[in-house]
Amino acid sequence: MLNFYVGVLGAEPHELPNGGSSVGRFDNSLSHLKIGTSLIDLQCYGAPMGRKIHAGGFGLADDAPLPTLDNDNGTLDHFAINVAPYDPKEVVAYLKEKGFPPFAEGNRYGADGDGYSIYLKDPEGNVVELKMGE
Repeated sequence: MLNFYVGVLGAEPHELPNGGSSVGRFDNSLSHLKIGTSLIDLQCYGAPMGRKIHAGGFGLADDAPLPTLDNDNGTLDHFAINVAPYDPKEVVAYLKEKGFPPFAEGNRYGADGDGYSIYLKDPEGNVVELKMGE
């Protein structure tokens, strides 16, 4: 995956605020790659920390099966949409009203630094992160 995103698409390892590498974080469970203004997180669920950092750090339930490689359907953990500043309470209320209640929210690290994120699932069950940069 790293070879494809870095070697083929031109993504670059993202430097962390402390100057460290963003590749192989959390016992090789997570790598952050920057491409354009986006950040791609590649996650390995087989690594020791993989289960615990799933979906914005909230982790998979202990009894949940680990995601498996599915060449037909993909292995997407989540994707983020960078949005203009918003009031989290208003957005959560709106999403609930529309039938898509968020399952997690809070400040998270992303391509443009720390910012507030709201996590929800789309109609097909993909996790979507609404990310507000600071």
